[in-house]
This record gives sequence, structure tokens and C-alpha cells, in this order.
Amino acid sequence: MWKAGKVTGFIVSGDNRRDSYNEPDAMKEALVARGVPAENIVCDYAGLRTFDSVVRAKQIFGVKKVVFVSQRFQNERAQYMATQCDLDAVSYVAKDVTGRGGLGTKLREVLARPQMVLNFKPLATEPKHLGQKEILPFQ
Repeated sequence: MWKAGKVTGFIVSGDNRRDSYNEPDAMKEALVARGVPAENIVCDYAGLRTFDSVVRAKQIFGVKKVVFVSQRFQNERAQYMATQCDLDAVSYVAKDVTGRGGLGTKLREVLARPQMVLNFKPLATEPKHLGQKEILPFQ
């Protein structure tokens, strides 16, 4: 997407609650290793759940259009959430997680899907860390 000129930058969003586990930094490192300039990558360290990442993309980073790149199960939820947030979104599916991690992911989805729906309508949930608005350097 970067090399084809389809995106101007990336928000890499994920969990980093433990010193030994930092999803945004790992994603940024992988993108830089593939030729994306570091200044075109913003780390969202408050993306503890897909819900938080999508809501923060709209409310904190002011995104109107988004491309999700993740596994199918995650993209399906992210697309639903983007619709609820009035975001123009498309998804690209990455390779699924296999083995024990894949089984855990499938089991988590059993609860994640109903929770996803409840977060918007009946519960009107807010992200755990909403934060201050940020201006993307590449928008």
C-alpha cells in the first residue's frame, strides 16, 4: 500500500501494557524495515482493544478514511465499528494466526462480537484512554 502510493501514513495501534509486550513499536519497526519513513508512522499506545483503536482513530486522530490490515476476524469487527463511527473503511486480510494462538483467538471471538455491538448502542462505551486530539503529520 505504501509503495503503491495508496496510503500517506500509518497509525499502528495496539497493546503495550507490559514492558515485554509492545504491539505498536513492533508494527512500526516492521514497517520501517520495509521502507516506510518513521515520520509517516504514528503509534497509538492506547489501542488496548479494537474498539479503542477505531474510536480513537476518529476522535483523537481525526481520521475520515481508514484501511485496516489484520486477520479476517479482527477486520470484520473493525469494519462494523468503523460504520458505527461514520468512518469510510476498507480492510485487507493478513494471514490467520495458527496453533494455540489461533484457537485462543477463535474462542475470544465468541464474547468479543456481542460485546462489540453492546459497546455502541446500549452501553455507549468510551475507550479506556481517550486522550487529547493529535494532529497526524501525514494528513
